[in-house]
Amino acid sequence: MAANASSHAALAKLRSKLAGLAGLAVEDAKQAAAPLRELVRAEFPEGKGPDGIAWKPLKARTIEKGRHNPPLTNTGMARDSAEAMPEGNSVRLTVRAYMRYHLSTGRPVFPKPGKAPDPWREAVREANRRVIRKRLGL
Repeated sequence: MAANASSHAALAKLRSKLAGLAGLAVEDAKQAAAPLRELVRAEFPEGKGPDGIAWKPLKARTIEKGRHNPPLTNTGMARDSAEAMPEGNSVRLTVRAYMRYHLSTGRPVFPKPGKAPDPWREAVREANRRVIRKRLGL
């Protein structure tokens, strides 16, 4: 009987911990936002998109004006404008409005919808693992 009571107590404790996982996606988004922002910002010095493909280089006339490759790196404003903010159970990625031109000219900074590269998926998985460990008291 004591073993049975012990099993019931352990099951009740597990049930309580699992109930604590409610709202997990919202907490995941909060935990994933900063690592995703850093992944975006790391693309700029390398001049590569999230898929690892190099951005379209600057045109000769732009270089003649004193700019240099990789694109979008002269002032750091583009890099510093990249943000990842939790919104409910997702993360909203943003950059300054002027970046729209560059995003459409072969210099993507965000993955295409449904095409998150491995480092992005791993950042979200790691955020999920941290949240679960915390919620379960591990």
